Amino acid sequence: MFKRFKLKTQIILIIGSLSAVLLILFEALAYSISSRIIFQQVAQNSATVLEQINAITEQWFSSMETFSLSVSMDKSLGAALQQLESKEGLSQIEPINTAYERMSSYQASRPDVYQMTIYTDAMDLDSYFLQWGYRWLLSTESEQYRQIENDILSQATGIVPRHLTSYAAGLPSRLVVTYYRRLKTFPSDPDNGLLCIDIPAETLNKLLEGKGGSNDVYFILGESGQMITCDPAVDAVLKSFLEENNETLGTMGNLAGYAVLPFQGEKHIMTYSSLNRFGLRTIQLKPYDELFSSLPQLLLWMLGVGSLCFLFAIFLVILFSRRFLRPIFALIAEMNRVGSGDFHVPCFFRE
Repeated sequence: MFKRFKLKTQIILIIGSLSAVLLILFEALAYSISSRIIFQQVAQNSATVLEQINAITEQWFSSMETFSLSVSMDKSLGAALQQLESKEGLSQIEPINTAYERMSSYQASRPDVYQMTIYTDAMDLDSYFLQWGYRWLLSTESEQYRQIENDILSQATGIVPRHLTSYAAGLPSRLVVTYYRRLKTFPSDPDNGLLCIDIPAETLNKLLEGKGGSNDVYFILGESGQMITCDPAVDAVLKSFLEENNETLGTMGNLAGYAVLPFQGEKHIMTYSSLNRFGLRTIQLKPYDELFSSLPQLLLWMLGVGSLCFLFAIFLVILFSRRFLRPIFALIAEMNRVGSGDFHVPCFFRE
């Protein structure tokens, strides 16, 4: 015996189940594609911002390089430093005063420079001049030089990572980044000493202000992973981050890229720029969950629209099933009638 509504129910269930499966697959595919697009777009935008910051940093240090070169080529200053080599004790006062006059003039021309110092082996009067608060010329045996000597590399110029300076005559200690240069124009020239230009760390911090979201963290690293500058509010946390992810940071190479790393107990996307000419790179840490915070709302909206489409499809199935299944139901009724012994067949054709 045929069931009149069994076929109709099966068709509705099959089409409804297929539509539900397609809706779930569509949501999963939409989530995957949307998250990939968002990730790529954010990474691309972040990379653009980081390269811009890195270019500005390179330009800024290029100006410092030009400034230091002009100092190293100063003939009066060079002559005074060479005189120190042939004099001892109080006889050095005259060349020291000449060097001080030239150094103070240069420093006055750069308000963004906190302190300029030339370290030389020939300086004998550190204690005498430090009591007056002057430190434009110091010995390589001084305490100030010992604070940075481990970061002075073999090349003629370079950058000493952020460190705390100690000044004489009551001047306060200050967090600075030091740009240094050997006082010689060509490798064959005599080395008159080491010029160090102390730049306040907050000056470099201004390059990172106002970038990204409120929870984003920006900082600048040296080629060997030394902290050059960062937001002071996350200074202590960043130190632990650098220690925990030291191996990953060491594999970044020279090119830009990104990685997902832990930070403050949460996953963060670390996007980093390429190395600039001074071996510096800019890094951004963005909370991973914040990146996809708007995605659930989008998926809910898509789910609502998909559910309405699903209900409309079921309505159309019911509507059209009546039309297409009505002849089949009529045939089933006739077959049941014949099966019960009624062989009277109505005439559907006329001559």
